[in-house]
Amino acid sequence: MARLIGAQRMVLRAILDLPKDSAGYVQDAHIAQKTQIVITDVRDWIKTLEGEGHVNVARTTGGLSASITAQGRLALGPAIEPTPVAPPTPAGIPAWVRWGLPAAVVACGLLALAIWLWSRGSETATTVHLSRISGPAAGPLPGAVVSEDYSVKVSRISGPAAGPLQAGIAVKHYKELGDGRQVVLHGMISEGSLASDPPRLKDLVRVKVTLSRPAYSYLIALNPNGTIQFCAPVGGIVPNSPRPELDFPEDPGNYFALTDGVGLQAFVVVASDRSLPAYESWKTQVPSGLAWSPVDCEGFWTYDSAAPSDAARFRGKLRGDILRRESAPEILISLCDRLLRSPGVTLVRAVAFPVKPDKYIMK
Repeated sequence: MARLIGAQRMVLRAILDLPKDSAGYVQDAHIAQKTQIVITDVRDWIKTLEGEGHVNVARTTGGLSASITAQGRLALGPAIEPTPVAPPTPAGIPAWVRWGLPAAVVACGLLALAIWLWSRGSETATTVHLSRISGPAAGPLPGAVVSEDYSVKVSRISGPAAGPLQAGIAVKHYKELGDGRQVVLHGMISEGSLASDPPRLKDLVRVKVTLSRPAYSYLIALNPNGTIQFCAPVGGIVPNSPRPELDFPEDPGNYFALTDGVGLQAFVVVASDRSLPAYESWKTQVPSGLAWSPVDCEGFWTYDSAAPSDAARFRGKLRGDILRRESAPEILISLCDRLLRSPGVTLVRAVAFPVKPDKYIMK
């Protein structure tokens, strides 16, 4: 099961906890009030949760209402309530116990941490901050540096981050009005939006990639005319430090125009825990090459290499129905699988959807 990213957990928890209407739905305005997230972002997060199958969504004149699914409850996991523990009464306890014992426990814990990290080698420095402890001060840890604000600096090795790397891709759909001087947001492209408001030729999109932890990544567009277009980061050079997000285009005032024909449009994220080479050099290392051909395919398709099984890795949805794998665009599956086998790649995540003809020029 895909891991929740960004603010998905906050929004999903609010949907579970808030009072519901007679049909079991919660309004987006109530979710925004509880989470303190602006309502436009709440609506976007609800649509990403719908795309992952965590919520059912009802679209009304007042906005969106959401109801959590069984899959959404499983994604949240069991709620664990802490057991309150009454603090011991200090009366009758000697002063050296009250002050010395906590300081000794903290010192022993930090000493154990320092020894464990030292045993793994030393490449980067980590700072562990402590609150001041009233009472007699404990002595410094052997092998550690203690500053005046009780920060303890120990060395640790830069190893693989805990847990699998996850990514979410949100594609916002826009249209130009009249003379093109005004751009209007039509919402997030999802399985539900394809039936009522599919993206059409000459429409505009913006893509946001959210990673579960900072990583090195590329965003690539696979266009309906069979071309492959590098999107982000700008210039095809991965920054020296990992980033938790990618925005395309990077300038919030720019958009990606769907002008490369009618057919399947895909956006693919390639991410790694290690620094990637320049894109032009990296793409030559993709097994069997970075190749793409025009595809005419219905449905909203997703590929997630972090899925727990091959069956869950690639899936399609259309009008609430799960599409059979046999109807999936095989060229997209093959390309994503080859990208995952490329040197240094940790994660491949993709979304694909059909671009329809411009309704004003359809015959």
